[in-house]
Amino acid sequence: MSSDIVKKQSDGKPRELKSPGRPAGVPNRMTRLLKEAIMQAAEAEGMDGKGKDGVIGYCRKLAKTEPKAFATLMGKVLPLQVQGDFKVEQRDGLTLLMEAVNGRTRTK
Repeated sequence: MSSDIVKKQSDGKPRELKSPGRPAGVPNRMTRLLKEAIMQAAEAEGMDGKGKDGVIGYCRKLAKTEPKAFATLMGKVLPLQVQGDFKVEQRDGLTLLMEAVNGRTRTK
């Protein structure tokens, strides 16, 4: 075969691929276009339906009118992993979240 790119067919025989395809981590074109369209629609809608405060205004409106949808959106964009050393303590009937940052402890 003339190419180094080989994939096995369902019958186990190798076949030559024409190209390596999309590189890992690069979103496909439709995904990118859909994301751009969503952002443009949110920008145009804004807080008041006329574009006031753009995407931020739209997010504020969504948080007020559709809190479940906004919480779902937040879950998609927030980091999946929180880094740091945390511990929970009870003091005087209160639950405290403690975070160790650069050797110092902060109470949250």
